[in-house]
Amino acid sequence: AKAYYKSGDFVTTTAGFTSATEWGMVPAIWFEFLTAAGIITFVPVGDSITQGADGGPMPNVGGAARLASETLAGQIALCTQGWSSQTTTAFYANGVAAVQALHPSVASFVPWSPNDSDKYTQAGVDRCKVLAMRFVQECQKVGTTPVLVTPAPVNSINSTEEGFRRQIVTFVKVACANGVAILADRDAVYTDYTAATGGYKAGLFATPLHPNATGYALEASTVWVPILQ
Repeated sequence: AKAYYKSGDFVTTTAGFTSATEWGMVPAIWFEFLTAAGIITFVPVGDSITQGADGGPMPNVGGAARLASETLAGQIALCTQGWSSQTTTAFYANGVAAVQALHPSVASFVPWSPNDSDKYTQAGVDRCKVLAMRFVQECQKVGTTPVLVTPAPVNSINSTEEGFRRQIVTFVKVACANGVAILADRDAVYTDYTAATGGYKAGLFATPLHPNATGYALEASTVWVPILQ
């Protein structure tokens, strides 16, 4: 798939669209497989890390979820809802809409994002906890198995800021241990716990926010493939 864009009204003035710019991040939104045995449908919801930003050559989308679906070729129908640069409130709404429309077998949600303006505040942490529980409820309404995802680390923040992120990590782990949802422990894959400031383990990040291809592949094999299997 290829997509092009240009700012302005080119519905009424179509000639102006001839010099549009190619967009490099064009995911395949939905593959539908029809089998006698049925298939697992998976909707991962999150920000650019779920989308797979900085994960390597095209298709630079889908991140660990896409890699897991490729490993389980033919067994998983993937509808990625990773949304670059969006807040938890925005991708929560988008994810719930997808769950309500598709009734997937499994849907996951990351209740924290470095895109949130209140990410390093108690109010922000509390808001994210509420969104996590609401997402679980929306999944339950349509018979979808909910998965809660621990947030990935952020490089070059201080220990106080890291403490707020770790609150969400702990909350997700406790909630899942109590049977609220399945745990997808992304934090365990990426976070350097030898430092109070956290951050990514060496060799697993492309930017201060995003994993690299090695990181995404490790997340896929250790977190998502076992869950989906």
